[in-house]
Amino acid sequence: MAGVADESDGLRRQQCIDVLCGYLRLPYSPDLGANHQSKLVLKHHRATADGTRADDQERHLEYRHNDREVRATIVRVIADHLRPTAEYSWSTSDFDFRTAYLENVDFSRAKFLGSVRFGEATFSGAVTSFADAIFSGTASFDSATFSNTASFADATFSDSASFVFVIFSGTALFYRATFSSDVSFLHATFSTGKFDGAIFSGIAVFSHATFASSASFDSATFSNGVFFTDATFSNTASFDSATFSGTTLFIHVTFASSASFSGVTFSGSASFEVATFSGTTVFVDPKQWGPPAPRFDWDQDISQKPANIEPQNWPPSVVAAS
Repeated sequence: MAGVADESDGLRRQQCIDVLCGYLRLPYSPDLGANHQSKLVLKHHRATADGTRADDQERHLEYRHNDREVRATIVRVIADHLRPTAEYSWSTSDFDFRTAYLENVDFSRAKFLGSVRFGEATFSGAVTSFADAIFSGTASFDSATFSNTASFADATFSDSASFVFVIFSGTALFYRATFSSDVSFLHATFSTGKFDGAIFSGIAVFSHATFASSASFDSATFSNGVFFTDATFSNTASFDSATFSGTTLFIHVTFASSASFSGVTFSGSASFEVATFSGTTVFVDPKQWGPPAPRFDWDQDISQKPANIEPQNWPPSVVAAS
């Protein structure tokens, strides 16, 4: 099938790719091992004339042989055709991996120039890698599950990206990722989320997101607005040296542990109203503090400022540019 795709283009190549992706969407359970049961028929006879039930079970078992290896080969072949070194590039095609079970996936350096859909997909294995990947079309990972480490380090999203209701059970690495358009992590669940150096040029949505362990957005840039409304940070959260240029909402956010906003830049409207600060939270040495200045619940009565909010002398003093 890959060979036919290589020798084709346009609609015919897309049809070949659809067949390969379709195989990956077939029911699959890793517990069954290399050969996957694909059919089980249960047959029950009707009750007899005297009212007794003469049920019987008829089992038809069919197996897709070497299923795990076939799946791994398909993923590897697709990934190889998406890298810059590919003899025949499939990058302009669309890819539909919705509901697929994908083991030890490596799409590092892949170029997705068309749309790509991973909705409700399950990613298992030690590491799932999209490091240095390029997504030029829309990318959807809605309701996908990452069982272990997921790396999107240095990935580029040129069009809209969606991670709504996604679950990252391991560490989610978005170091230096670039989102040129809107991105949504609405209701996403993170064990550990690392977005250090990430660039968000469109609107970024993290509303109702949950970070069970640490979250880091150090030196991240939010150019057009970010919404953390009703998000929960259960452990440490760090936004040191982050830049917030548009509307920034931390309304109803819960910081259950320590949080740090040292050296941040707030150049647009920002609100921390109705936020909960349970641990020490630091806003020292901002590079810019408005205008307008970020809004807090104690703006009208400084005596209401919690003692665990630093600095004690409020508002924070802007650090002089060097």
